[in-house]
Amino acid sequence: VKSLYGKAGYCINELWDMTFLINHTDGWSHDPLAEDTPSFPLMPRFDNDNTFYMGTISHTHEKYSGSVKAYFDDGYIDWRQWDRDNSEEEHGITKYDNFGIKIKETLNVIPQNEIVLGFDFDNYGGSFLSKSPSHTGNKISETLSNTASYVMISHLFGDTIQFIPSGGMRVNKNNEFGWQVGYQAGAVVNSGSSSLHANYVRAFNIPGVYTKIMYNDWWKFANNPDGWKKLEPEYLNHYEIGAKQKINN
Repeated sequence: VKSLYGKAGYCINELWDMTFLINHTDGWSHDPLAEDTPSFPLMPRFDNDNTFYMGTISHTHEKYSGSVKAYFDDGYIDWRQWDRDNSEEEHGITKYDNFGIKIKETLNVIPQNEIVLGFDFDNYGGSFLSKSPSHTGNKISETLSNTASYVMISHLFGDTIQFIPSGGMRVNKNNEFGWQVGYQAGAVVNSGSSSLHANYVRAFNIPGVYTKIMYNDWWKFANNPDGWKKLEPEYLNHYEIGAKQKINN
């Protein structure tokens, strides 16, 4: 993997600043196959080139702070393999362009109370094409988008012994899979150098763009190219409890 990374920033004034980030990676991997396996006329190879751009404008005030981030992700994948049936090389070409915007604001206008508000928009996807000297398949393209809003509230009770409960919710709308709702709740207890915490998260995973490729290219026998749109999100329940103890010299 070869990687180039750069980041530049500018302080507009005491409250506002802006940054721009770029990260380019160029990587490849060979597959020498298992030992004692007859070799192919060529060695399978996986190439992945990617360039990521992100611009951020952020502000920090006494009682509120936040940021707006915009990103663009440009990628190209070439998976070279050997087609045994036709005795020729085959290339699986993937191109993708992902972009989005992230807005987040943290409010501390009420004493010992924090409110986090956010909005995310993500557009992701691309195309896949299998090609060889004797055959070029049909290009399969798909783009998914998510629009999500979220809120989290926490409050600090006590002084010597602190109790901090919190709760939050995220509402997501996907252009193919409809609405999803995730939420979380937690609590922290602090006493001197000791701390206890517990939380619960209800999360979800939405099927990705490769589900369409699977149904169209490797699921042809089912004769159901749009069946992937009926898939349901995966919902996850995560529980955590823990303790922390600081040891002073």
